[in-house]
Amino acid sequence: MHTLPPRDNFFGYEFHSFDISDKDAIDKILRTEPQTLAEYTFACLAAWQWAHDHSYSIVHDNLLLLQMKIDGKSHLLQPMGTFSSSDQELLLQRIKSSDYPIKIARVSDSFLLRYPEFCKNFHAMPEHNLANYLYRAEDLASLASGHFEKKRNLIAQAKQMYEWEAQEMSAASLAECLNIFEASAESRASSGGEVVSKELVALKYSLDNFDALNLSGLFIYSVGKPVAFSIFESLNSNTAVVHFEKAVRSYKGLYQVINQETAKVLAQRGFTYINREEDLGIPGLRHAKTSYFPVAILSSYSLSLI
Repeated sequence: MHTLPPRDNFFGYEFHSFDISDKDAIDKILRTEPQTLAEYTFACLAAWQWAHDHSYSIVHDNLLLLQMKIDGKSHLLQPMGTFSSSDQELLLQRIKSSDYPIKIARVSDSFLLRYPEFCKNFHAMPEHNLANYLYRAEDLASLASGHFEKKRNLIAQAKQMYEWEAQEMSAASLAECLNIFEASAESRASSGGEVVSKELVALKYSLDNFDALNLSGLFIYSVGKPVAFSIFESLNSNTAVVHFEKAVRSYKGLYQVINQETAKVLAQRGFTYINREEDLGIPGLRHAKTSYFPVAILSSYSLSLI
């Protein structure tokens, strides 16, 4: 396990940077309970570790603790795996003994329900910008409902304006994702350059370790040129998560095209739901996600000691 030296020691636990060689050990813990929030896959945690400055510690081979830093101070993400009563008590004692208020971020509803004795010691504050959007895969694949008339019209216009075809992503074509990302970055300047630069780091890591992370992807080609892509993986037995989805904005309706074609692939693979992650409080992103009529918005909470 731990092929990299510890980054630091927090609460008496050694925390390590995510390394691809640790994937099996971490996946084993993540699979002990169905995950609902999109961040809790190895691929996502590893790809975004630099953006969120987080690391991990495995305790007793079956408990995964996740650390993140805010303004240079260490905080925690939701504990994963077998969180025994003794581990809960020990962690609670260490949080109480801290010389600054420790937060536990990105906590799901299921965690609150599963560990009421631990959670009763905390205020649970909703993190609205980090709530996940959940959709029925067949809804996005068929766009059959009257709600999706505008989406269908945009896709129909796309078919009239340019030729396109969907192809599964292959290792030989992964570099094309960066060209598409760069072409879409300028139009996303309103979301902030820092957000775009962090996303680029996460994308590069995902592409560099695409097969090892068990990721899948889809390209949209127009006249032999890749103009849109998506990258996704399994989150749990019935839900897939889409981590990246980018398109060249000059092609009208292309975002609607890549969204639907990705949903078709995931529905064909047997997934009932698609988690399309959070909106980060970005108005345009929030509008785009709500316009596809999610069947649920999965809450994320931040726990602060009472």
